[in-house]
Amino acid sequence: MIDSRTWMPAIALGLATSGGVYWLADVPLLATYVGAFWTIGVGLTAYHADAIPGLLRGNSEWGTTARLWSGAFGGLMALAATAVMGPQLPVSSETRFALGLLVIGVAITMANVGIGLALSLAGDGAGTVETRVEAPGSDS
Repeated sequence: MIDSRTWMPAIALGLATSGGVYWLADVPLLATYVGAFWTIGVGLTAYHADAIPGLLRGNSEWGTTARLWSGAFGGLMALAATAVMGPQLPVSSETRFALGLLVIGVAITMANVGIGLALSLAGDGAGTVETRVEAPGSDS
């Protein structure tokens, strides 16, 4: 179900990001892609916020495993954004900045597509992901 409280702010942020990229880099197609990925990524993040404990808040009881994966995600996303924003790319600095925004938007969107896939495999896609902690050596 589409919740306007989730998607309207995401659409507004996507339009603002797209307008900013168009104003900054003057590349309409790049601005469209950046706006689309930021809209979808932020909207899905807000949509999945209640399904994954600690996704937007630090109250996760998942232990160090979730922090490991979120750290890997953040580090790899920063590496990719830095690669397209480096001076070795023969484009203007404004276009490099826009490409960095595109990389970050794609990363956020793809992370949320993975979360949606995990939720749909765990159940009907509307529930939460249950964690199961077993004692070492238990056979269940």
